[in-house]
Amino acid sequence: MRRYLRLVWRLTVMSLKAGIEYRGTLMIMTVWQFCFLALTVLFWKVIFLRTSQFAGWTFHSVLVLQFFSQLFSAIFNTFFLGSHVLWRVINQGKLDSFLVRPVDPRLLAIGTRFNIVPAIERLVNGAALLGLIVWVGAPVDWLNFVLALGMVTIAVLLFSMVQVTGNYLTFWWGSSDAVDEFLDSLFPFVRYPLTTMPPGLQMVMTFVVPLVFAATMPALFTTGAISRPAFLAASVLMVAVGCAWWFLQDAVWKRGLARYESAGG
Repeated sequence: MRRYLRLVWRLTVMSLKAGIEYRGTLMIMTVWQFCFLALTVLFWKVIFLRTSQFAGWTFHSVLVLQFFSQLFSAIFNTFFLGSHVLWRVINQGKLDSFLVRPVDPRLLAIGTRFNIVPAIERLVNGAALLGLIVWVGAPVDWLNFVLALGMVTIAVLLFSMVQVTGNYLTFWWGSSDAVDEFLDSLFPFVRYPLTTMPPGLQMVMTFVVPLVFAATMPALFTTGAISRPAFLAASVLMVAVGCAWWFLQDAVWKRGLARYESAGG
């Protein structure tokens, strides 16, 4: 464990140095992310000018959802962005350099894309959203808020496992770019209240691409729309889905690795 912590620390320092070196780019991207967030808030504000509720959601609860979606995006893009380009490592035969090291090659391959800059960019958005949530008097239970942070973190792990499982298909297909693009197209759904979807799509977003745990469920819990027993049941379900995805991705990885060929054999 200490070895992994040292590795994460070194990657953080290197990424931070690279981000600070190009201050102009960092500032432009931060401002762009803030402007995009402002447009998103404005979009929802316009919707709620005509109605006080939308499928049980209010403007206040949507603001909380936007905060959790920003957090989800920050964690994923900082630590697990490599899970969506892993197919290139396999396709180009670069997996060799990770297989010969005394660390899980999957972690190393994902770790090479570690980038602290997205967290910095979204820190501004998160602070602005929290300030807005407090200012408008959103019905936030702060203990529930803290508990919901754990669900968001685990949801990132779940989505990254879905991503890498799709990337493992490269062992058979030679490229899983199309699968990766499809999974990427689902990522923006985290910004929307998924309980407004038809029941069939809600099932997909719970078991197949478990994004309902990323922002929708944490926002409902934080604003008191669901009780703590219901949140506990959702957490147990999330862990069960996570275990299923872990065993699935591990099985696909081992079978795919047996087929792997490269210049290094």
